[in-house]
Amino acid sequence: MSKSVAETNTSTRINSAYCQSIIAEMHSGLMGIRSEMPMNIRAIARIQPSNACLNDIARIEEIFADCLKNRSTDSYLFGHFTAADAFFAPVVLRLQTYADTSDIVLKSTTKQYCETMLNNPHIQAWREAALEETRIIEEDEAGEILSLIGSLAK
Repeated sequence: MSKSVAETNTSTRINSAYCQSIIAEMHSGLMGIRSEMPMNIRAIARIQPSNACLNDIARIEEIFADCLKNRSTDSYLFGHFTAADAFFAPVVLRLQTYADTSDIVLKSTTKQYCETMLNNPHIQAWREAALEETRIIEEDEAGEILSLIGSLAK
């Protein structure tokens, strides 16, 4: 096996392990953002983020920056759309709902990644389907709702 093939295989294994690691972190952690920025695709809302929430956002931005700089050849975390992107899609949607109106300043890398994700046809289809939802679970609402879109806004 030539050195370049060996290096490529090693890089692939390292990226695969890192991908699994950040998926596990997303799946089991980041409780600050989960509790303070619940999923609400149909709204733009303002919250007062705690330090725990802001620390989670900083960690997410570290992950995005590392992947986009060191592991990606395109606009997704590992070059092409992977399970990691799917797991971080809810974060992107939460940031869309709360960040700007809550004065949470995102890094340009994070904004770029969010834009890529929001333009993904699968994310767009998910978002469009969510906008047709008519149920509201009051205990899952957070912050001051500034605007609504979708079937609830009608």
